[in-house]
Amino acid sequence: MEYDCEMFDDSEAALDALLGKAHWPDADASALQRLTALIESPLKIAAEAEAEVVSGPLDAPEEPVTWEEESPTEPPTREVESSAEAPTREGEAPAEPDLQETIPEFQPIAPEPPRETSVLPIARRRRRLEWLALAASIVLLIGLITIVARQMTRPPIAAIAQAPLPGRAPTPMELWLISPAGQKYLASRQAPPVLTLDPHERRIVQLCQRADSQSLSIAMLKESEPESRARLLAAMFQRSDGANRFLDLVRNRATRDRALDALQSLPQPPVDVLMAELDNPSVERRFAAAKSLGCLCHGESLPVLKRMIETRNHTREALAVLSECNDAAATQYVRQIKHSPAMSAQLKTVRDEMNSLF
Repeated sequence: MEYDCEMFDDSEAALDALLGKAHWPDADASALQRLTALIESPLKIAAEAEAEVVSGPLDAPEEPVTWEEESPTEPPTREVESSAEAPTREGEAPAEPDLQETIPEFQPIAPEPPRETSVLPIARRRRRLEWLALAASIVLLIGLITIVARQMTRPPIAAIAQAPLPGRAPTPMELWLISPAGQKYLASRQAPPVLTLDPHERRIVQLCQRADSQSLSIAMLKESEPESRARLLAAMFQRSDGANRFLDLVRNRATRDRALDALQSLPQPPVDVLMAELDNPSVERRFAAAKSLGCLCHGESLPVLKRMIETRNHTREALAVLSECNDAAATQYVRQIKHSPAMSAQLKTVRDEMNSLF
């Protein structure tokens, strides 16, 4: 279909009439209110959501961030038939569109339901990072202060200038020999020092370790040093027949004094061995043991002698020991038993036997 441009009226009056027909009427107050609410409602909801995220509770539990696809939502619109699409009759002006029908019906957008997973608040994360940075700075500062304090309290090391020694430089072997490891090696290679014993001392040691009682008694009688004589006598008492060998020396008038002197020089006299010899089958050896105990008489053996007299167990031997004892307590006890006629007569008999033997 072809149009001729001359068919249209392009005068100013025709244009003003056409613009007047196209001008829409002013909207009423209710339409403006609905349009304003439709524009401001999404902005208000977005501002409230942002304020809730920024100023969320500090103690909100941390949950992993998840991303969910949001389906784009389109505001509901109502299809309105355009008046331009409506058929117009030839020569008639198009109908004016209805303003109420073109404005979409206002439907308030409901707030989205809360998600199952919450996002970590940005403010809380920023506050946590600030605290971590502050703690790291404090630890670093304490470490620096400690290092400086140790450097200040450490005594200064005075540098000693050593003049170079004349001659060549030491070899690695020489340096190792003067080191602690080398000194330890040299000490291990050295032979142990040989103990040089006096020949006399070596002879005494050998006699005490290997000689029998007879050899020990002979060596003791020939020994001039009291200490060596006491050592030989102690070794003789350790032999099985050493006590009888000693009692024989006491019975002999020629060796009695030296044997009793050696007995008194012992640091620990064998009192128990001599007390057991009071029951010796030989009468002479029993009285020799009594003579030896009388030489060693002290307060510890006195109760044993009293018990022997009271129980009439080897009474004669106990009286013989008391007759040779010079202890004050023993002397007083002898005076007491003299009040008994029987004990006094027995004591006199024992003294006569001791005088006849020694």
